[in-house]
Amino acid sequence: TATMEVGDGTKALLGETEEGGYRSLLWESGDSIEILCRSLDYVSSYTGHKFVNIETQDSHQAVFEGSMCRSYDVLAIYPHDIYSYNPIWSEGTDGNPGYYKSVVSIPSTQQYRENNISKKAVPMAAYMALKMENDYKISGNLEFRNLYGVLVLNLKGEDKVRTITMTAADSLGKVASLSGFGEIDRTADGYHIIKMRNVTADGMAEPGTSYITLECPDVQLNTVVPTPFHIALPPGKYSSFNLLITTSEGKVMLVESNKELVINRSKIRHTTPLVYTETVAIDLSERGTSNSYIVSNAGIYKFNASVIGNGAEGIKPNANFHTSDPSISPASVELLWEDKSGLISSLTLDSEEGYATFITSDQEGNALIAAKDEEGTILWSWHIWCTDKPGEHTYINYQNQTFNVMDRNLGATRADRGTGEEWIESVGLHYQWGRKDPFTYNPNSNERTISRQLTIEESILFPTRVCTNNRWLITENMYLWSDSLKTIYDPCPVGYKVAPKAIWSGFTTTGQNSQNSEEYEVSGTYDKGWNFIYDGTNTAWYPANVRADYWSGVYMQYPGEENGRYWSSSNNGSPYQLSFYHYDEFNTNIYSDQSQWELSQPYNVRCVADEGYVDTSLPTVSVDKISSIGYESAHIEATATTPEG
Repeated sequence: TATMEVGDGTKALLGETEEGGYRSLLWESGDSIEILCRSLDYVSSYTGHKFVNIETQDSHQAVFEGSMCRSYDVLAIYPHDIYSYNPIWSEGTDGNPGYYKSVVSIPSTQQYRENNISKKAVPMAAYMALKMENDYKISGNLEFRNLYGVLVLNLKGEDKVRTITMTAADSLGKVASLSGFGEIDRTADGYHIIKMRNVTADGMAEPGTSYITLECPDVQLNTVVPTPFHIALPPGKYSSFNLLITTSEGKVMLVESNKELVINRSKIRHTTPLVYTETVAIDLSERGTSNSYIVSNAGIYKFNASVIGNGAEGIKPNANFHTSDPSISPASVELLWEDKSGLISSLTLDSEEGYATFITSDQEGNALIAAKDEEGTILWSWHIWCTDKPGEHTYINYQNQTFNVMDRNLGATRADRGTGEEWIESVGLHYQWGRKDPFTYNPNSNERTISRQLTIEESILFPTRVCTNNRWLITENMYLWSDSLKTIYDPCPVGYKVAPKAIWSGFTTTGQNSQNSEEYEVSGTYDKGWNFIYDGTNTAWYPANVRADYWSGVYMQYPGEENGRYWSSSNNGSPYQLSFYHYDEFNTNIYSDQSQWELSQPYNVRCVADEGYVDTSLPTVSVDKISSIGYESAHIEATATTPEG
């Protein structure tokens, strides 16, 4: 057993406010800690042992019961279930001895409790070197330390709150990790701290969890007295943060704060009272429907999920499309994938109106949303493209024709080369010719490919599957994308369509394919792509692909083969569609007949303004700015505890 003596600070439940603004934390009945010990026989690794509080009352002092191995020392972690895997050895510096760092996984959801923190929301850690006696009895001091701080959102209003989701930017303006994997580290003076990190438990690098959601049991607000909502957070300086507050009726309030928020370990920070005001969802399909919608700000959005593609005008007569009716009747919607964790949240469907509604964070990235029938069969899917508003370039081609072309690839989050590895952000998504859905490497999916050929209907059923057959389509159809008509299968956003081959003829001085660098209309040298001159003066960036291998569905840059490949909407009357591609210093090839690659190769897409479409502006998002938000501080004190036995 382990006895925890009286303390003022770490435990699981906030006590009453004491003199000086302090609030103690109390152990709760059933609380558990993880004791990590190194066996005397295997000193290079720790084993974990769960100890449970057997007291029946919440108190400053508790008795924990469990068993552990004989050990030189112990690491203690609260709560026990955040412990992830064997601690990592860290070499000591400046003459200090080395030590083990514990890897933990912090949940992304917390549970509302009236005027209190969520159960197990504030993690703690302690270390103790053990003194072994002849009868193997151990003794010593185990000093726990709070690792998190607490933000208290004070909210007024008439509604009932169901969830509050928080995202934030760190001190450098980058997306902050508020949950997920972290390491319990030690400072030079031996104190424990927590460092959130962006890797998974198996060591594979990928984004961490960017949000915390406080789940509330429809908490009734008051118009006079603010209701406090406690959110436990990793300590740090946050340059800005967003709050997405949903009610029991499905209404949402989006709050943005650009005032720096400092969360200190073991301290409580209160916001000044805010009044709940509904934020109205922006209708992305108000200017017309499409298979892709651009979102340039964090906010609440909706689109018409009862119309496929661009509707009736996108159905070409006698073209053997899969339907002549653009209407569908979805029963549900589902987020199929997102390339940034927390990019899309609170996805719902109004089945009567046929509108899908969702919330976006302030991250950039891409997502795919599907509409399903009552049996769960996919009826259609839409690409949500979260990026700053794309610009337009007016191309003048070799034949002196003009085209208004997007400044970036479809799905890209930047339009220029950038520096270092930033060019990868300009690559965007990949498409098989004639298919509306983008492909992105999703390490969490085991269903990336399908080997047999598909009908058009089946390509709709499997929007996340890359077909590995040379020609993904069973029955030849050259009209799925078109130079003259934006079709229901066109992947570009409202007001745009897949570019025809003619837009690129001005990229050489001859208007033809060229392997002569003197004929390239470029500025500068090759560097993961080219800056092509599109009007005699100005340039547009075309990156190499990091393209997908359609045999495996895995994205890769082939050694010694840096090239950019772009589908056009054009065809030459054969089953092989036309594309533009460029190599590095050795070859620039304009609108080549891609017989050697065929339809299944996942290439990039560049969108061109749809003729006759006038309004290409993006909707304006209205949010509640709280840049003048105030903060007030309180304290949670650390605890010293002594185990015996």
